[in-house]
Amino acid sequence: MAHELGNVKDMVYTGSRPWHGLGEHMPEGFTTEDLKANPRLNYKVELRASAMQVDGNWEKVPNANFVVRADDNTIYGKGLSDSYVPVQNEVAFDFFDKFVEEGIATYETAGVLFGGSRVWVLCKMNLDPIEPIQNDIVEPYFLFSSGHDGEHAVKIMPTTIRVVCNNTLGWAEETGQNYHVKIIHKAGVHEAIADVREITAQAAKGLKITEEMLKVMADKPFDYKSLENYFRHSLRKPYRDPNEIKADDEAMEEALKSGSRAIEQMFEAYEWEAFNLPADKRGTVFHAYQAATHYTAHLRGGEKKDPTTRASVNWYGEGANIRNRALKKARKLITA
Repeated sequence: MAHELGNVKDMVYTGSRPWHGLGEHMPEGFTTEDLKANPRLNYKVELRASAMQVDGNWEKVPNANFVVRADDNTIYGKGLSDSYVPVQNEVAFDFFDKFVEEGIATYETAGVLFGGSRVWVLCKMNLDPIEPIQNDIVEPYFLFSSGHDGEHAVKIMPTTIRVVCNNTLGWAEETGQNYHVKIIHKAGVHEAIADVREITAQAAKGLKITEEMLKVMADKPFDYKSLENYFRHSLRKPYRDPNEIKADDEAMEEALKSGSRAIEQMFEAYEWEAFNLPADKRGTVFHAYQAATHYTAHLRGGEKKDPTTRASVNWYGEGANIRNRALKKARKLITA
């Protein structure tokens, strides 16, 4: 498989090397201007039309545009509508500029993936970390990501990272309040991003709710016999409903074979996470949830995918979907 980062210098970081082992080290406190000055990260993209000959004349083809990297003509997106609006990489860097200047946040990592078709910035919020378990620190972050391929909208979301194992955790949402924002590449996209910047800081209110939720999860026992169903639910694989009688037991057994390797890895992650937990927090809903987050960050697709691909799917691919399903199920378990 091709190396999706293209070059290790297509990502920068400060502090200790990230869990995926990638990137070029930057001094602490690097700025928006440092990111903009890096040509590997800050390049322009253009929306270019396609044309066809009609009666000997070239005519524009409606809704068949390309997103092209301006400096080398790499095509990132094709077949895009006339209403598509490219979002330059520098917009991602500018998004956090005010927060960084005011000391609300610091840049931690930034980079591009898949040859430059996607860009992201991860900032650490300078808020007090949460501690769902004594001496088990969870740090708050904000992630901005966007794509030039016509398939990935601008996405702005809070996230948390458990320091002891670098697992990416979810963020609790207040009733009726979703802090994950997606903005499609249409007219008004830049104005929408500016508006979101003003409300992003408010999402920090959800951090305390996240801490309280994780504490409850850490105190809620979870039967080991129910783990496989929890993992299968997180993976969206067939699982046996104890309240449902199957007419064809043989067919059910065949269905349960689906995703067997992933289930095995989830259990491996569960055993691994036991070492990171005090004895009285093992066998809890928190333990099960940490197994799911460990799987998405460190194990999923490990035999086939390089670290850059795992980084991508962990943040905003199927890994994120698995983690979100695991979190939603965990929340149901603690309120049942």
